[in-house]
Amino acid sequence: MNKKRAPKIIILGIDGATWKVIQKGIEKGMLPNLKKMTDEGLWGDLISTIPPVTAPAWTSLITGVNPGKHGIFDFMYHPYNSYEIKYLSGGYRKSKTIWSILSANQKNIGTLNIPMTYPPEKISKFMIAGLDAPGEDSNFVYPPSIKQELIEKFGEIPLDIHQLAHMKSDEIRDLVLKKLKRQEKLRTEISFYLIEKYHIDVFMLVFNATDQVQHHFWHYFDKEHDFFDAKGSEKYESSIMEIYKIIDECIGRFLNRFPDSTFILVSDHGFKATSKNRLHLNNLLAEAGLLTFKKTKTVYSTMVKYLYDKLRTSLPAHLKYKLASIFPKIRSKFESQAFLSNIDWEKTYAFAWDFSPTSASIFVNLSHRFPKGIVSKEDRTHIIKKITDALDSIRFSNGQKLLYYFKEDIYKGEHTQIAPDIILDWWNGSFLVTPAPFKKDFITLAPDFRPGEDWSGIHDQKGIFVIYGENIIENKKL
Repeated sequence: MNKKRAPKIIILGIDGATWKVIQKGIEKGMLPNLKKMTDEGLWGDLISTIPPVTAPAWTSLITGVNPGKHGIFDFMYHPYNSYEIKYLSGGYRKSKTIWSILSANQKNIGTLNIPMTYPPEKISKFMIAGLDAPGEDSNFVYPPSIKQELIEKFGEIPLDIHQLAHMKSDEIRDLVLKKLKRQEKLRTEISFYLIEKYHIDVFMLVFNATDQVQHHFWHYFDKEHDFFDAKGSEKYESSIMEIYKIIDECIGRFLNRFPDSTFILVSDHGFKATSKNRLHLNNLLAEAGLLTFKKTKTVYSTMVKYLYDKLRTSLPAHLKYKLASIFPKIRSKFESQAFLSNIDWEKTYAFAWDFSPTSASIFVNLSHRFPKGIVSKEDRTHIIKKITDALDSIRFSNGQKLLYYFKEDIYKGEHTQIAPDIILDWWNGSFLVTPAPFKKDFITLAPDFRPGEDWSGIHDQKGIFVIYGENIIENKKL
């Protein structure tokens, strides 16, 4: 290995990595390279963004600023003067990335598979976009000239598997696990090729398989899980650890190939088990007199919701992903209608995103913000107080209170104005949000668990952080 080609810094992201799994794997002797890096390096917890969601977390990591400055608070947002749900990509980001800054300072920079980097920036050497890339036919590679080169040499440029809520059989689960392992090995090979070809100074790669397997296989791994599947666990208990083991092997190959580089391992958040508790947030706001549902469901909204549920649970992953990438505008309008069309906006003071488990957020229906808003700037404080009174009244089955944050307390920057007014803490494990319009109850227990459709693992705010290299303090926990 020519030392001139070894990057000064290699950053390896492990999406959703948690010490809960890593420490267990180290104890069992299954993760020797992660053990080496913690034994001989500096390590500790990484505290993620609020909420600990992939889109804002990775964006904060590569910009060094909070969501109030870079403008990405979730995977979606409401444009001004609209209730429509818009999905975001890295192109919406309002702050410079470290890659553009380093490139401007004549450093050779390369990145691969970082979420929220589509469209790819024109940095000094190369950028291959990650999770938000709309598909293999899109322009997700910069410079475009290397896309075909990589496909000819490696057969494909792996993109993350999307829309995994279809694993209804062991056959499909086995295929997904096989593909997850293969894609991380292939990304490693592509990384070596590009690093050495372009003489990279700073390189970053994100492994994503950990996040995907933990969302869908945690109930096989965690015996304390509310939905622990003892029978399924006989086959799939080791699935999560097997993915970590593959990534550990990839890390070992990096360490051996570039022994003079300084390595940084980082995750965007951690992981934990989901809860049985379901919070129907718009129902709570309706009970508190802050939201009004239309008296009857329209035929149109009923059909849209039925069609949405049918497509979500019936179509295979590749078709759902294809439809979403081909028709992104239709998708946003479709989901807006499916989840928000039953709200009577002219009689609503506040509303919530309660259709996504990691988007438990409340918006005040401000007159200057939304097309049918009825709350003035002067009355916002009063409405916020009514919302928090309702939230403070909640007690879950274990007696736990609901925790929440005001946007002014956690975000700083000019884009804070588009953030939700209140962000609920779902990551402490006490609940998931789901919609249930026209029903009285606002807290229920999940009646059952649908393996392969429902998430059994959810994000935790504690991720991982490791620095390893020649001049790094050894065996030091922060």
